[in-house]
Amino acid sequence: MHGEILAVLDAHLAELQALRRQLVAARPIGPGQRWAIAADAAASSRQCASRLTTLLADDASVDDASMRV
Repeated sequence: MHGEILAVLDAHLAELQALRRQLVAARPIGPGQRWAIAADAAASSRQCASRLTTLLADDASVDDASMRV
């Protein structure tokens, strides 16, 4: 599970860094683009939290089952 958690976190951080690069790029930015990028960052964070929650819940249920044996 450790590897899966790190993979989810690495993917999330890479996505956030890509979004940050879009925000700081030296180019004109259209109306609403900053808002859209910030919304994408929030959506990425929600998705990461959901994936981590699932991984941790699955691990907790495995731990619970092994304690019953």
